[in-house]
Amino acid sequence: MKGRGHGAKLKELNAFAAQGAVAPAWELFQLLKAAASPGQLPRFVWNTMLKAYANAGDEVNARVFYKSMLSAQVVPNAKTYGKLMEAAAKRGETPTARAWMTQMERDNIKPGILHYSQLMASAAHAANLAEAEMLDEEVRSLGLVPTETYYNSLLNACAKAGDLASCRRWYQEMLLRGFQPTSLTYSTLISAGRWTGDALSGLAWARQWPRTSLEAYHAFMDLAAVHQDLHLAVRSFHELTQVFMPSVTTYNTLLLAFARGGDLRAAQQWLRRMVALTEEPNEVTYRILIQCCAQAGDLLSAAGYLEEMEAQHLTVDVTTRNILANAAAEAGDAAFAKEWLQSLRSTTTTPDAFSFNAVLKAQLAAGDLPGAEEHFHKFFAAAGRTVQPDLTTFGMLILARKEVFWW
Repeated sequence: MKGRGHGAKLKELNAFAAQGAVAPAWELFQLLKAAASPGQLPRFVWNTMLKAYANAGDEVNARVFYKSMLSAQVVPNAKTYGKLMEAAAKRGETPTARAWMTQMERDNIKPGILHYSQLMASAAHAANLAEAEMLDEEVRSLGLVPTETYYNSLLNACAKAGDLASCRRWYQEMLLRGFQPTSLTYSTLISAGRWTGDALSGLAWARQWPRTSLEAYHAFMDLAAVHQDLHLAVRSFHELTQVFMPSVTTYNTLLLAFARGGDLRAAQQWLRRMVALTEEPNEVTYRILIQCCAQAGDLLSAAGYLEEMEAQHLTVDVTTRNILANAAAEAGDAAFAKEWLQSLRSTTTTPDAFSFNAVLKAQLAAGDLPGAEEHFHKFFAAAGRTVQPDLTTFGMLILARKEVFWW
């Protein structure tokens, strides 16, 4: 396991692991394992592979990999169990994360605050504030010292539970313990205001966030977009440009504000300004504009932006394409919807049930029940059973006929 080549592979493995990119990480792990003498692959390499599973939230395969570690006579350590707990925590599976901690204790490894932080993160993911507060009592009874990560997870649990009072209480304790709020702290507190519908609370937290990063400005602009405060969004944009160079995310956040406010013209003007300043639109940019056009009932402009995406070789997924189909359905434009579906079949994008239901909805909205039923049968014959009708499919047809439709 020595040599420059192995060092580069280890760095690459760690990079993939940090991204939760399991497939490429696994390929590198296998190469490193093959290059090592039997039974000589260091434990940290095994733990790095576990890190990939943890960041992907893949506890099932992390468990399988753990068993292969034991078979290879690799002795787990605190980091091993930390990653196994993290894999479960990312899915909100607190009992599973707790079971890994129990196994860790059976192996005579004492859990630390980082392991309890994983349990706290799991409780937060599940929006289980009661579990989070019981964990906090346990941590205090053990004399463990909370960390910044621990407090951020606890705040996240309060935010997801919609408990603003608890958010404020734990935030104050965090400050008293000498921890400085991070970007994650502020974004979590802002989210609490958003999830509870307390606009003033979210704005109050956003104003406390020091404007020392693009992320801070983006969060404030996003909050303005959520509350459809276009003046505040534009003002924040101009303040940002005095300190930072706007990124594509900056423009996307501003475009989202106009889209939510239903101002298609302003969104298009800002797109032109963005392009003029050499900032290339990405998939998110076009998706926002297509949605904005669809909401305004401008199907031709939406289709034009879709064509621009394809011309620029950007990824156009079925969700983006379905925005057009849904807009046609809402407008009752059956001809456009059918033409859209036909063009979809000429691409590499596979239609889903939503795609076909949108066309069905457009035909029914246009009063074409026979055409809708014909489309229904052709759809499933052409799909080769790869796409199945769902409750929405049958519900629309039953309501249209006002009797049970049997297929």
